[in-house]
Amino acid sequence: MPSGEGDVRVWPPCRCNNRPDVRLLLGAGTGTVLLDVPVRPLSEWLIRTWEAVPPGKESAWIDWDAILKKLLDDR
Repeated sequence: MPSGEGDVRVWPPCRCNNRPDVRLLLGAGTGTVLLDVPVRPLSEWLIRTWEAVPPGKESAWIDWDAILKKLLDDR
């Protein structure tokens, strides 16, 4: 059963057809791409990402007010 919605969907490895990789579907208004990603490197990357930016701390790295101001000033 896939997980996720919108532009990214993820399927776990499937033992039923001997597929060892995680399947990622990335979509945008102009197209989509389906990727098979090895589990181990993906898992290691997710762990490093989790450790670098813990849940709830994402906004600590981005000054959203400055970004919004720049976007509005550039109009």
